[in-house]
This record gives sequence, structure tokens and C-alpha cells, in this order.
Amino acid sequence: MTDIALQKLEKSLEILSETHRYDLIIDTALKILSLDPQNLYATYELLRAYNNTHQYEKLIESTTRALSIWPNNDILYEFVYLYYLSKGGLEYLKARDAMLKAVELNPNNAAWHRNLAEIYLINREPEKAEKYLTNAVKLKPLNAEYRSRLALSQIRLHKVKESLEKISKCLRDDPDDQYVLDNAGMVYILAGEIDKAEFTKTLEEIKNKNYSLRLEDYVEKIKEKVGAKFEIKK
Repeated sequence: MTDIALQKLEKSLEILSETHRYDLIIDTALKILSLDPQNLYATYELLRAYNNTHQYEKLIESTTRALSIWPNNDILYEFVYLYYLSKGGLEYLKARDAMLKAVELNPNNAAWHRNLAEIYLINREPEKAEKYLTNAVKLKPLNAEYRSRLALSQIRLHKVKESLEKISKCLRDDPDDQYVLDNAGMVYILAGEIDKAEFTKTLEEIKNKNYSLRLEDYVEKIKEKVGAKFEIKK
């Protein structure tokens, strides 16, 4: 009977995981874990829901418990990273250490290198950020967001030409990605190209409000709003 109940709950959780009903995800995951404390899938979904609902104390409590069962699970260290990232300040160092452990356990996961680089960007250590973002890009060369973040680390290292060439290609490859647009805006600001920064930042703003717009429509909207002459060539 317990096996049948567990299977039903797991099926429900699988369906709920495609929604934003985090209250139901948490409730269902906890029910599963009461029947099967070492259910890794339910553990992941529980932690994800706690993070997405900003229940950070429950997040770290449940993550610590999970690590006592699976101490070499690299994914769990990302949740530790997210907890300390939410705290800010000197806690960033603990977030860094969590991602260093994740990279050690699974050096082929590009996201771990990208997360680690984020801490170094926050701590104003662009040379270290560049190192790990380069690793992330090598592992996932088609990911425009990783490449745009790499461009941001490089502009902070005064590698202006390299950074601008990279960010321009990212915009051509993935003009609909809000994170690429955000990174591009920061790169152009640091490069002193204010018109281009305004262009990309306004693209991001419009994109946030209307997901159906095509790139060509963005350009027309920009002309109306800021009169920018900058164009993204395909």
C-alpha cells in the first residue's frame, strides 16, 4: 500500500514541478519524504521550491540534512550557494566555497563554473571570474549568456576590443535573452558607449513587458523611445 501511495505522490509531484504552485510542491515533496526519506527527486523539488519562495532558512536546513545523506552530490552544493548568496556580505565567501566544492565534484558542469565566476564578479575579482567563465564557455560554447558574462569580466579587465566583439556576437546569436541584454548594457556602459547601453537596456525593458515582439519590432520601439541609431546586425 505504501508503494502505491508513494508512486501516486511522485506522479503528482512530477506534474506539479511543471507549475509555479510551490506550496503544493512543498507539501507533496514532504509527504514523499515522510514515506521515503532518501527520495532524491523529492529532495530536489523541495529545495527548489524553498529557494523560489525565498524560504532560505528552510532551504539551508533541508540542504544540510540532504548532504548528510549524499555528501558528494554536487547539485546540493548549488543550494548551499543560493542560500549564502541570498545573505550577501561576507557570506559570499561561503557561497564561493560551496561552488568550489561543486566544481571539484563535477568539473564538467558549466553552470558550476558560471556560478563560481559570479561570486568573483561580485567580489571585484574579474581575473578569476574570467577564468571560470572561460571554462563555462568551453563546456557550453553555444550559451550566449555565459559568453556575455565573460565579456563583462573582460571589460572589467580593460580587454575592451575582445569584450565588445564578444558581446556583439552574443546579441546577434541570442537577441531575445534578457540576461544577454542586461550584460550587454553593462558592457557598453563600462566601455563608455552610452548610446548602445541605452539601446540594449531599453530592449531589455521592452522585452520584459512584451515577450511577443520580434527583434525588428524592438528596433522600431527604440527609435520611438530613445532615438538610438545603433542597430544589431544579424
